[in-house]
This record gives sequence, structure tokens and C-alpha cells, in this order.
Amino acid sequence: MVIINPEQSLQSIEQYLEDSCNVDIICLFGRYPFAHFSLLAIVHILSAGKSAIENSLKQLVSSGILITSERNDVVFYSLAEKPSIRQAVIKFASYNWLQRRLILNRNSEKLAESDPGDAEGFTATLVCLRPIINNSTI
Repeated sequence: MVIINPEQSLQSIEQYLEDSCNVDIICLFGRYPFAHFSLLAIVHILSAGKSAIENSLKQLVSSGILITSERNDVVFYSLAEKPSIRQAVIKFASYNWLQRRLILNRNSEKLAESDPGDAEGFTATLVCLRPIINNSTI
């Protein structure tokens, strides 16, 4: 049995969460981890531009988050079999919008550490979100 720390597994996909199209695709495969989707199906499901989705799919395939297979001359995309990646994607997709936003902001904070001017904006965002988090648990 493989035991994976959820926080460590999220680190395996965090660098791909800066693009909203990547986030949408990761959430789709996290909700349907055993599905195989064609490009046209993903475009239809996400209601996004085909070129943006193609670029994101290429990036996620090259990173090892997604894999491809071909049937009847149609390329299908599915979630990688690697347990740490699967768990990270499924975990991220299980979060609600606000929890995902906090993770994305945390990524922004990591980038802001190299530029101290951006760190204040991140802190202000957390202060604004705090009451929303408290009210959502009632």
C-alpha cells in the first residue's frame, strides 16, 4: 500500500495551476479520474477556446499529469497512472472554489517572495477572504 502525504502530492501539480485553462482541465480529470476525453469533448465540456485547451493539454501531457491514447484516429486524454499525481489532481478537484483560490494565491505568494512589492497584495487578499471562510462554515 502506498501512503502519500496530500500536501506533498499537491506540490507535484502546483506549478501548472497558474493558468486558468490548466486549472479547469485538472479539475475535470480530478472529478472523472478514470475517464478518457477527446479534445472536442473537453472543448465542449469546458466551453473554452480550442487553441487554449490544446496548449494546456500539451503542457499537462508533457508534464506527466495527463497521458494520451489513440483509438480510431482520435486522441484521448486521461489522468496519469502515477499515484502521487492522481491523488493530487483528485484532491485539488475536491476543493471548493474558495479553497482552490487560496491555493492559487499561495502560489502567487511564492512568486512574490522574490518581489516584496507583491507580498502586500497577497496579505490584503487573505484579510478580505477571512470573513467569507468563517461564514461558509455556518
